Amino acid sequence: MQDYRSGLGSRHSAMGNVSTAHDFSAYDVRAKQPTRVRVDSLVDRRRKRNTRRAVIRNVAVCAFVVLMMCGILISNSQLTELTAEVSSLKAKNEELISEQKRLTALYDTQMDLAAIEEIATEKLYMQKLEQSQIVYIRLNGEDVGTVMAGGDSLFARAFDAVGQIVAGMR
Repeated sequence: MQDYRSGLGSRHSAMGNVSTAHDFSAYDVRAKQPTRVRVDSLVDRRRKRNTRRAVIRNVAVCAFVVLMMCGILISNSQLTELTAEVSSLKAKNEELISEQKRLTALYDTQMDLAAIEEIATEKLYMQKLEQSQIVYIRLNGEDVGTVMAGGDSLFARAFDAVGQIVAGMR
């Protein structure tokens, strides 16, 4: 059976072969709702995705700010500790410098010639030389030593005596 509307052109639709002149499916509200729902659902998905991204971005920024604040607090506490340590070390250094100055002054007084002379005379009972006890030796020429005859030492005489005894035993 041939459709009497075949000359107007036919189109396939969800209801079968229907003429385009009488095809009201484009205007059917019920048919459009699913596409609108799909469009709404795409828009909702994009909104939800953008909302999630914004929340994640905000959480990341907040986490970064919190971490930076923690870093600043830790740095400040370390700075406070190091400042206290530096001040205590400066005080100890000043104390050691004053001790060094005291010991240097004590060393200088002990090495003073007057102090050495006082220790020698009072503690060691030494006396200063008088002019009559001082002998000056002048060496104008060569330094020559002279051996005097007959002035053998005790050791030389004992060695000679032992040598003669050994020679007599032979």
